[in-house]
Amino acid sequence: MRARRGLIPSSFLVLLLPLILVSCSGGSSAPPQTLTAPLPSPIPAPPTVPAGLIWSTPTGIFRSQTDGSGSVVLDEDHAGIWSVMVSGTNVVYMFPQVPTVVNHEDIWTVTTGGANRHQLVSDTLHETYLQDVIGSWMLYTYRPGQSFAPPPPSLVSLMLDGTAPTTLMAAVGSGELWQSPNYQRQADGRALVEFAGNFFSLLPDGSDQRQLTFYPPYPHLTGPFTVVGVVVGVTNGAAIYTASPIGDATQKLFAVPVLGGAVATLVGSQDYESLGAVVGSRVVYNRCVVGTDVIGQCDLYSVQTDGSGTVALSTHPDNDIVQGVIGTQVIVRRNSGAPTASTVSQRVEELRSLCSPWPIRCTNL
Repeated sequence: MRARRGLIPSSFLVLLLPLILVSCSGGSSAPPQTLTAPLPSPIPAPPTVPAGLIWSTPTGIFRSQTDGSGSVVLDEDHAGIWSVMVSGTNVVYMFPQVPTVVNHEDIWTVTTGGANRHQLVSDTLHETYLQDVIGSWMLYTYRPGQSFAPPPPSLVSLMLDGTAPTTLMAAVGSGELWQSPNYQRQADGRALVEFAGNFFSLLPDGSDQRQLTFYPPYPHLTGPFTVVGVVVGVTNGAAIYTASPIGDATQKLFAVPVLGGAVATLVGSQDYESLGAVVGSRVVYNRCVVGTDVIGQCDLYSVQTDGSGTVALSTHPDNDIVQGVIGTQVIVRRNSGAPTASTVSQRVEELRSLCSPWPIRCTNL
């Protein structure tokens, strides 16, 4: 569908020049008198143009200024638009194939100016799903077989001009022991992927793949082993991830450099830990006492990404849950009672920007 462009009014700067009035003599020997008009008042500077933004609805993608002016339609599709991602001057997004095929989505791109709209992926036989955009590369999952049938999806990349399709990681295995790559997030221009129980990082063109963790690979059916969770944050060149030893219901936080290196245990207690926020080179987390079928008091700590410099930010008898960060201040909500693990995780993901009224408060790092 052709994009509709809004008209953004131009601003004109009017320059006022001094008016020179000259009176001529009528034969008088007196020199002519020159009169100069008063200087005009200083012209106030025009208001700063609001920063532009890209926003979407279930059926369209738009660009406008933050004050709502200059709205431009980048694309519309009444079948639905989702997974809108912006990288530089490119917008990448998905919408269902027409006619509709279950779990089959087309992937398109358009510039933030509304130009060069074109299709990147359209596959009527295999499932595809947009994962991320890293620079000029688009990452998506691709299932070689039919829906819900093995093999599971592989991770594929493609340049935004539609060239250089590359399989970054392919699913491996057979029967019930298939392992497929689970894309996590990008960090410093690299893709972070969980695969067969370990984390890897690589460039979006598939080069420079590095294994970051070295837990016993899946499948392993005997002996103690660790189940890695997800990469929950990235800071100071390190990926922050969760992991739980088998037989231990407590979730732990670890950090590993995205280019590879020693894994740092951020917390070594037997409590339940969940990421609260990442501030510079410090990781803010909740440490919650584990009781019988319940998670008890939750305190607040921060630590360096190498596991050093742990600081207790709050150890109140009630539960202090991270709500967000403003600058170097952590926003905390204090709740009475003992939340469950799911409640803790849910509240940690919430964001608040108020430091009052109570029970929301701020604490410095």
